[in-house]
Amino acid sequence: MSKKTIRAALIALVAEDGEMAMLLIEKSGALYRNEAAREQLQRMWRQFYAANLQTVLPFFVDDLSQGMLAVGGVQWVPAP
Repeated sequence: MSKKTIRAALIALVAEDGEMAMLLIEKSGALYRNEAAREQLQRMWRQFYAANLQTVLPFFVDDLSQGMLAVGGVQWVPAP
């Protein structure tokens, strides 16, 4: 039986004066900013991208609306 590799990343979002920025940091140390971060999330989550966004966005929006930095950790198992 093969052991599945679980990957992890940290997502941080900030909003100010109608502008938004996103940073995604993978456990490996790889960094992605803004559009590259969104594209990496799509690659990570594949067919679950839309559903996962529906789950995490309300938490991020709540933090951002209070003037805070929105931060979340995610884990996933890469598809073969």
